[in-house]
Amino acid sequence: SLVGSEMCIKRQVPSRFVAAEGAFQGYSPEELAGKTIIVLRNSPRAQYLAATYPDSRILAVDREPAVYLELAAGRGDIAFGSSVVSAEAFLNTPEGEGFAQVGETITLTDSVDGGVGIAMRKGDEDLRGRVNEALAAIMEDGRYAEMAGQYFDFDITPPHARN
Repeated sequence: SLVGSEMCIKRQVPSRFVAAEGAFQGYSPEELAGKTIIVLRNSPRAQYLAATYPDSRILAVDREPAVYLELAAGRGDIAFGSSVVSAEAFLNTPEGEGFAQVGETITLTDSVDGGVGIAMRKGDEDLRGRVNEALAAIMEDGRYAEMAGQYFDFDITPPHARN
């Protein structure tokens, strides 16, 4: 079931690296050593970068859209942020021309990024059952993927629900 006993639907929003097209083949710590990575200040993504990329410089900014403005202005080599924000605020805009995602998206762990979710009244098993049935039906007949594809360029299906 998609709605668990804690009465919520929880979804991790994948992160992605973005850089000038062709600038990087991957994003391993070795590949990004000495490079400046732009990220949202005091965020789970910034914590991840600090722990994983100790040999890179981190440029922290105050708002997520600013991550991509700084990248476009040349104040960093590569940006790291939300797959949703990077697409909507940058890659799918004229300012994002000439930039692309580097490698695959990254899903941070619950211990790093709590994700986003929808909560329901605690103990309302009837509502939980109906929501699970509705979600299962649209996932089975393809409507879930069709709707998600209109808004996201990555798979938003929870990992435990993928075939």
